[in-house]
Amino acid sequence: SLVSVRTWDHTALTLVNNTASLVIGVAGFMLLLGWRLRRHDKATLWFGVACLLWGLRGSLYQWFAIDESPMLFEQSNPLLIALTVLTLGMATLHRFGAWSRRWLMAAWIWLAVLAGGFSATVWLGAGGFPMRALTFVIAMVQILATLGWLVVLSRRGRPSAAVLAAGVAVLVLGALHDIGMVIGFSAPVNWSFLTPAFAVLLVTYGGVLFRSLLVQLATAEHANELL
Repeated sequence: SLVSVRTWDHTALTLVNNTASLVIGVAGFMLLLGWRLRRHDKATLWFGVACLLWGLRGSLYQWFAIDESPMLFEQSNPLLIALTVLTLGMATLHRFGAWSRRWLMAAWIWLAVLAGGFSATVWLGAGGFPMRALTFVIAMVQILATLGWLVVLSRRGRPSAAVLAAGVAVLVLGALHDIGMVIGFSAPVNWSFLTPAFAVLLVTYGGVLFRSLLVQLATAEHANELL
């Protein structure tokens, strides 16, 4: 029957999102453990933080009983998305040696806006929609800028940038799909693609990290041979 099909679909959606969120969260924790052994690798640090934030966001997405403030719950989704996109951009800039004091100041300013804006909406119990809209727009601009920069780097002969660009592109497509459902452009089939799309990005980043470790290992072995 239609009811049984919808029930199965809802159960499958919950299972997929919870599993993907758990995998992403565990991967983030492992990345942070790896960063402790290589403190200079800020790219791994910030991507690990991004994974933890997205894993938390995916878990909150499946909470259907809201015991706390509805405004706090509603604002947590765009806040976690914004923080994930921010830390993902920071990881990308560090990965390709483009991090600078200018980007640090921009990150602090955006964090201040997020903290002040979302705290005010929760405290006042009003203004939630404008703050969410602003956050989603800026997050989309940030992720598209990250994708564009990676494409430029890949065209300059950086294969790792091409791999990451593919992962970010999948994330952007997942975001566009979910936005389309929200605004009524596509059918509301109840399947969010964002969390599985981030899992794809995690795989691409893992590939880049593994390749980087292999290159460093080969360089160290060659240096030992010369000695």
